[in-house]
Amino acid sequence: MRIKQALLFAALALAMGAGLSACGGSNGTTAAGASAPSGASQPAGTTAPGPTVHRTLIIGLDGVIYGTIQAGLANGSLPNLAKLQVSLAYGGGSDDPLTLQANQADPGWATILSGTWVNRHQVTSDDDTQAAIHDASLFDMVKAGSSGLNGVATANPVISQLMASQRTSGSLDALDDCSTDASPDDCVTQQASSLIDNHYTTVVAQYTGADNVALENGGTSSAAYVNAVKLLDGAVGTLLAETAKNPGDSWQVIVTSAYGLSNFGSADGLPLLPESTTFIAINQPLNNTAGVGAAQPADLAALHAYPSLADITPTVLAYLNLLPNAANYAMDGAELTGDQAVSQLALTQTRTAVSLNWAPPASGEPVTILRDGQVLATLADGSTSYTDNSLVQYLTSKDASGGLVQAQINYAVQAGTGDGLRSNLTSLVSFAPLAPTLTSTGDLLAYYPFGSALPATDMENHSILGPSASDLPAAAGTVLTPGPFGTGSYGLDVNSSQRDANLFEGYRLNFGTDTQGNTLDPTNQQTPAFTIGFWFKVDMPTCLASNDAAVFSNKNYVSGGDYGLAIGLFSGTTTCGIAFNLGSNADPLVPGSVASGKSSYRIDGPSSPYTPVTVGQWAYIAMAVDAPNNKFTWYVWDPVLGLRSGTVVNSSNLLDWSKLYTGTTLGWTGNGGTSTASLGRGGWGVGTDGTTQYIKNKNVPTTNLFTKQAFSDIAIWKRPLTTAEVASIYQSKLPLSTLSGN
Repeated sequence: MRIKQALLFAALALAMGAGLSACGGSNGTTAAGASAPSGASQPAGTTAPGPTVHRTLIIGLDGVIYGTIQAGLANGSLPNLAKLQVSLAYGGGSDDPLTLQANQADPGWATILSGTWVNRHQVTSDDDTQAAIHDASLFDMVKAGSSGLNGVATANPVISQLMASQRTSGSLDALDDCSTDASPDDCVTQQASSLIDNHYTTVVAQYTGADNVALENGGTSSAAYVNAVKLLDGAVGTLLAETAKNPGDSWQVIVTSAYGLSNFGSADGLPLLPESTTFIAINQPLNNTAGVGAAQPADLAALHAYPSLADITPTVLAYLNLLPNAANYAMDGAELTGDQAVSQLALTQTRTAVSLNWAPPASGEPVTILRDGQVLATLADGSTSYTDNSLVQYLTSKDASGGLVQAQINYAVQAGTGDGLRSNLTSLVSFAPLAPTLTSTGDLLAYYPFGSALPATDMENHSILGPSASDLPAAAGTVLTPGPFGTGSYGLDVNSSQRDANLFEGYRLNFGTDTQGNTLDPTNQQTPAFTIGFWFKVDMPTCLASNDAAVFSNKNYVSGGDYGLAIGLFSGTTTCGIAFNLGSNADPLVPGSVASGKSSYRIDGPSSPYTPVTVGQWAYIAMAVDAPNNKFTWYVWDPVLGLRSGTVVNSSNLLDWSKLYTGTTLGWTGNGGTSTASLGRGGWGVGTDGTTQYIKNKNVPTTNLFTKQAFSDIAIWKRPLTTAEVASIYQSKLPLSTLSGN
């Protein structure tokens, strides 16, 4: 077999030799082991036998800007481009931030030759480390669907390097690098003409002359630049004439530029309007002519209403009858001829849902939504949006073991029942189901799944949560903050700058009593065992300028040695620091209290540095107290920084576990008993400490301590949670209320 392949290659090389060696200095290479197409040995210009065969020619005039083409078409100086429909187009990615890519040669050509943006093709720059297009290229798809040949002639060495792996894999049969030729663009014309004459299925001719002239002559307004564009129009004419020589070949011709130039004529690659503006010209009727002759819009959002570089590969595949069906469609672009697809497809992703929005096609066809190839829904004519609320169930189904699932999901949108297709890809979605033991064991003591209105209610009916004082300003706390779980999720935003005349601030949580009059507060035990957990966000532009603030505490947090528990917030720059502390020292609010001869009465989580959380992001914080085993464990799950956790052991027995309880503050009746109150002490502060006068007691400049802290899904359990249970809360990104029984 290898001998036969070598003989076939030798025959093909002889047949193509004259054409492929026409330009001196070219280091072009031709296909190893490729079968010669029907009629490849015939002289150029003769008629090949058999039916008409569809072939495609992509011409890249890199550095040619849309404005110059429009001017040339208007004054008649670009007669060959005038034979085509020339539409305004864009590169550099769509409205989805995941797709944003540099307006440079390699990323642009990766998009042209794959129909995808950078989040799929993963070619980020013109750096020489860019090895290959990550997903399937046009050449890969042509090879998979036909026996045709693919060839590239390029004047840019970075394009040659980008295509090298395609050449090695066999998807690219000819790769001619003209960059070292004395006249690179002339070499491209000659090499591409040879590929056309030898009946290649896809031919790419990539030019750089206009880009070089713009750089050398100070921009695109010089006479030299305008003349360079005219010369390239002549090259387009030569290739158009070449495609017309053989009546047996029917050529689709597409002309484009992989990127625009800055207002100063440089290929700086920036994601700005001039650099993102390009064009697509084609020798076939467009299914949407809105971009033909259109003026350049004022901003990127308006530009994105027109065709894009990602539409070229689907257009070629449709012409070759190789376009993937809806179940296998994984390209950001859509064909520009034939069936019209939706446009401006945008994807937004939350923790539990994916929403798609688009502009419908003019035909007003019904729209079908597919997720990873499976139909989700068919929508009525004119529909413009769809939300996938079954994302959690879908991800759960991917792993029957109940473990962590991480996936990227491809959503395809089909207009009608034909080839009007376009798709979008999510970022990496992580999901694990909530551990059922979080609610099924009966150990959930208190749970606040915040809704859209106050007061917040304990689903377990064991506690109450409300403003620390009846005359606290309304702005002290609101549940209008968007929560951590997407649409319909809320958080309590506690603003400590809002205080009453007695300088009370924040919210207070107090436990009731059982039927025997015993408090339900989990700290009121000789050897307490419990867990506090909640979603938390520093809801400020930056962290504290200095000092610290109380987050969740039942003590007077003037000192960490005071008896009780405290979770605190410490100043930082781009992050804040979370502190964890337990103390059993003398009570500073009781005159004459004595510390029983111990010199230290506290144990702390890490403080050098404190555990960081990202400002403005929802993190999950948990603290599991395990006095029977003489320790506590802390957790901070941050979406940017990941998991930080640790266990602190009361190794020298400095802490008296029985002294964590600090009493109650708000009298109320509930759960079969009545709590008592001791004014100004005890209970739990939310966004403050147990006294709910943290800022007053701290006795430092008050503005240093003012915070806005957001809380959601506050829960307290009557036992230490396991690491796996805490992990499931963060990784599932679901409220506890979604578990059965809540």
